[in-house]
Amino acid sequence: ATAPLDGASVSAVWLGAPQADAVAAPISVAVEVAAAASVELPGSVVQQATAGVAEGAALVLVYYDTSDAAPASDSGSVITLPKGAGYASPPIRLLLGSAAGDWHKVQDLAEPVLFTLPVNLSATPEARCMFFDEESQAWSDDGMETRRGGSDQEVVCSTTHFTLFGVLAGEFLRTFQCANIRILSLDGVAAIRLAAWR
Repeated sequence: ATAPLDGASVSAVWLGAPQADAVAAPISVAVEVAAAASVELPGSVVQQATAGVAEGAALVLVYYDTSDAAPASDSGSVITLPKGAGYASPPIRLLLGSAAGDWHKVQDLAEPVLFTLPVNLSATPEARCMFFDEESQAWSDDGMETRRGGSDQEVVCSTTHFTLFGVLAGEFLRTFQCANIRILSLDGVAAIRLAAWR
């Protein structure tokens, strides 16, 4: 079921209770969140995500209506973008809620969850899938994979956890792309020379 919410669309899919019969094949779940946005959970992810929720669980997706949306973090603070960055696609949040009304943390999945999001790659070829890291209160691409979808109008993101995701674009991405270049600096080479070799 999908319902509008102030500034977002919320979709929920009942995943059920953990399967007692380990022989039963897990069921994959695909959810169309908006006209050009969808999320796909392999059967193993559904099984792994619901394993600790005895009363049953639902996948909840919050797809923000515009790229100007300013979602809040889990702590309630407004999430800001890095200087020089923008959303190439509206952000999306993935949650696992139980029938009892509790939210459950989902991480370290055996297989990735796949998001297909609308992104104009001709206008933003540097666009990258990222998630908002609640601990550091910053955007990160650790563990995320970005690839082109079926056309230059969509991106497929893969991740092994549930949180707030966005496809970000802008000058700040050069920092991510060049973050390890210091290894090849004079100081980096000197440090390699001074390291203990066996």
